[in-house]
Amino acid sequence: MEKVRTIAIIKDVGYGCTDIGVCLHFTVEIPEGMASLQMLFGIKAENFISKYNVFDIHELNGKPVWVQDNHVTMTDLEPCII
Repeated sequence: MEKVRTIAIIKDVGYGCTDIGVCLHFTVEIPEGMASLQMLFGIKAENFISKYNVFDIHELNGKPVWVQDNHVTMTDLEPCII
């Protein structure tokens, strides 16, 4: 199945400990109604937060993000800075 690059909206942002380490977690939702839980660990989480230039991670709620959507999962998150 072909992957399509599309814009999603970040929702339900949180930051906390899991059994494999500290992570940034949130849901991305595309306009068609599909949603996917995302978990970023360590330097990936830090880089993602810094690209949006926010002080509080909850400021990520409602922000747009580019995702690769193959109609089963959404991957390859890339900030969509407007």
